[in-house]
Amino acid sequence: MKQPTSKEIEEAKDYLRQRLNAELSMKNNLLAIMYQAAKEIIAVSYKYNVPTNQFSFSYNKELQEEVETIIANLRELIEDYTETLAVATHTDEKEHIISFINRESHGKTLVDRINAYTTQFKKELEVAIASGVLLNVAEGELLSSIKESRKSPLFNRHIRQATSKGFPVISRLKVPETYGVGRTNSSFTALDNLTNFAIAEGWMDYFAMIAQKSGAIGFMSFRGSSYPCQQCDDETTYFHAFSNGDPVPPYHAHCCCYIVPIYEIDI
Repeated sequence: MKQPTSKEIEEAKDYLRQRLNAELSMKNNLLAIMYQAAKEIIAVSYKYNVPTNQFSFSYNKELQEEVETIIANLRELIEDYTETLAVATHTDEKEHIISFINRESHGKTLVDRINAYTTQFKKELEVAIASGVLLNVAEGELLSSIKESRKSPLFNRHIRQATSKGFPVISRLKVPETYGVGRTNSSFTALDNLTNFAIAEGWMDYFAMIAQKSGAIGFMSFRGSSYPCQQCDDETTYFHAFSNGDPVPPYHAHCCCYIVPIYEIDI
């Protein structure tokens, strides 16, 4: 097998850096749009005269409708940002990339998962706002606490304070305290992982597709990170043939492996 040149390796590394920049852009945009939605939902929640110890989005029909509209808009924005950054400058294969990242996997599509996690986000907001209403917390302070606790939303300081005062807001609003073994309880973390993986898949699928169109018969996989990962280590040990259907990175969430096309095998 003809070994990759230093130039080919550097080009692959540069492509990986560009991909990681797209993922970082998604993370920043995701945080911004999720907490713009939270700000809007807090505002509409505070404007309705819901009894403090009975607060829920469904208590008032108009409130519930406004919240659903905000969440629906958030879903559309997440889908749009994800697809835009997965395609990036690769507009020559836009339809293929969008179709690829939206394919069904383990019984669900990208959109299915976005819908599930934004519904989870709505429940996280509901219990945080219910606590804020009980404690007479100002809107800005409540939003700040939601941002601070985005990775552990049910440990929000106002939720804990309300609970300590004898108000079982989590159980009253039927918010799951766990979503199962190995699953995050944070909608932000879940959406961040989901959208970044979709973007990584879009970029790497395009890279492999263009390599094949240029005559590549396979690729070598290289580690782009130093944290321990047996799966990534294993993938770097052999030649991957496109004809065998060998997987292209990312091999898992947060995978930073990159590939270098191989065009011929020495005989």
